[in-house]
Amino acid sequence: MLVMTGVALAFILPLAILFFTTSSSKTAEVSKLQAQGLAQKISDEAARVCYQDTWAKRVVLVNYPQRLLNVTVVNKSVIVTLEGELGGQNQIVVPSTCNMTDAISPTTGLQVPNKAMSAIRGGRYVSSGLVALVFFNTGYEVNIFRVVGNRYELS
Repeated sequence: MLVMTGVALAFILPLAILFFTTSSSKTAEVSKLQAQGLAQKISDEAARVCYQDTWAKRVVLVNYPQRLLNVTVVNKSVIVTLEGELGGQNQIVVPSTCNMTDAISPTTGLQVPNKAMSAIRGGRYVSSGLVALVFFNTGYEVNIFRVVGNRYELS
């Protein structure tokens, strides 16, 4: 009886470890693909608003993936930082055709964690899920705001 239990554990334990490492790897891949889509959508929407008239505005829902550490918009680039599988960081950089900055500091762009692009959960990750972003064309740059309740938060 004890030998049968040992043999069963010898088969079940490696299978359980394999299952959990495979599912963790797939979750990381999905998060990376979602982050690529997020960066591309921010870049595309900023370009769309940029090529419209001055004072053009667009509200867009974006999905923040799990394991998201940071979203930064600097000049003509969107940088999304994710936690890697082994604890490191993966950065996804997507260029844009227009300047994207915040209304407060046009030279540094959006530095996250900030009020516009994220809400920090527990001090480590950006809250995942749907977020409403407002893209606003000022004539020479696109400002990005986050919708919170009935108000906009400046980036």
